[in-house]
Amino acid sequence: MEKMTPNSSSLDSTLNAVKHQQQQKWKVLGGVALVGMLLVIGVYFSIESSEVTPKLTPNELSQVQQASEVTQAKRQQLQEKLLALQNALDTVQADEAMSKWAAKRIDSVSAGLQGAYANYAQGQFAGLSDKLEELLDDVQQIAKDYQSTLESTYQAGVIAFKKMEYDAAKGLLEQVLQINPSYVDAENLLTRIAIQGDVAKWFEQFKAAKAKGDFQTQIRALEQIVSADAQNHEAHELLVQIKQQSAINHFERLVEQVLEAIKNQQVEEAKNALRKAQHAEPQNPIIATLKTQIQTLSDNQQTQQFNEQLKLFQQSDEWETVALIANKATAQFPDNVNFAQLSQTSEEILRANNKLASYLSRPERLSDVGIKTKAMEFLKSIEPLLLQSPKLSKRADLLSREVESYSLKINVIVHSDNRSTLKVLGVGVIGEVNSKQIELKPGRYRFEASRKGYKTEILEVDVQQTIKPLEVTLMCKEKV
Repeated sequence: MEKMTPNSSSLDSTLNAVKHQQQQKWKVLGGVALVGMLLVIGVYFSIESSEVTPKLTPNELSQVQQASEVTQAKRQQLQEKLLALQNALDTVQADEAMSKWAAKRIDSVSAGLQGAYANYAQGQFAGLSDKLEELLDDVQQIAKDYQSTLESTYQAGVIAFKKMEYDAAKGLLEQVLQINPSYVDAENLLTRIAIQGDVAKWFEQFKAAKAKGDFQTQIRALEQIVSADAQNHEAHELLVQIKQQSAINHFERLVEQVLEAIKNQQVEEAKNALRKAQHAEPQNPIIATLKTQIQTLSDNQQTQQFNEQLKLFQQSDEWETVALIANKATAQFPDNVNFAQLSQTSEEILRANNKLASYLSRPERLSDVGIKTKAMEFLKSIEPLLLQSPKLSKRADLLSREVESYSLKINVIVHSDNRSTLKVLGVGVIGEVNSKQIELKPGRYRFEASRKGYKTEILEVDVQQTIKPLEVTLMCKEKV
């Protein structure tokens, strides 16, 4: 059936098309057109002859104008209804599925529309407005009935599907697709029906795994269902719940591993388990608590390790190593008094050792009364340290004996000219002096006097204990 879409400005053209299509069926239109033409001609001649015929009175002219205005308004109203009906019919006919389903009803409305066009063309306006409204209601009812039939049949299929009456659901959905082959929801539900056997099998696997508390198998079974049947909301919800519960259980197991490792003082194992727990639930407040416990355990173990190392090297009298470990321990644990004290003590022992080595490397300097006095004061100051370092104590004894030996030495008074530099060869430098007292162990010594531009003088002296102080006079006299 050919469609027509008229508008208010081309309605006459539409009517002419309708007349042409139905010339054989509506021959009477020719007579009507002829009568209309005669009327027009009659009006024309009446106007042409108005000069010889009496004019209409004002009252008569007003009545004619009012009648014309009423007729024109009625035509305009009918035109609008004709256009509304035509548009509604076109919309229904454009839907192939609906047009096929309601073909007879649509043909009936279409025939009624053609008749309405004919009545309008013939000026048969009586009852035409009501007829057009009835036809428009029919078209609208067709669309409603079509949608209602589709929806009710589909919903019946959905209900049967939910009851697991799959054969009945399949039949209803096929009816829907017969009415509208493009009904996507029906196609999707038919696809779901086709896989319900597999879905049922996977649900059985899920139930069996749930009874055993096997989360991984439960998750795999539900994931297979969701993958095959994306609209299975029950499987979706169960999968979310199981994954959440599995994650909770996994986190709890990791926390138990952390606590067990802490109990067994296994720091690295505890840290590894904590890293996994933190990855699983980074915002869980228990993570911070576990971190603190592990850090405390680690600090205690490190402190104990430092203490053991320090004790070992203290016992070995290796104070350089003690100093290194104590400094490292103090940097790591600044509030530990023991580490700080050991760091200070080790530094004091090392300094004392260095100073003792300096005295012992040149013991002849102890012949100087001032140096000997300072050495004695130094030995007194390091007495608390001697109990902690046998090596230091041994060196202190050596220096003490040297000091003692120089305390028993013979006083020798050396005289010179304050210009010559005096030395006791093999012992030390006296310097440029007028007179100076030194101490020497008993024995034979060679004194030397040197001065720039003068011949060096050497004097051998036998130092022995005497009643009177031993005096030595030496200076450079002979110019070179």
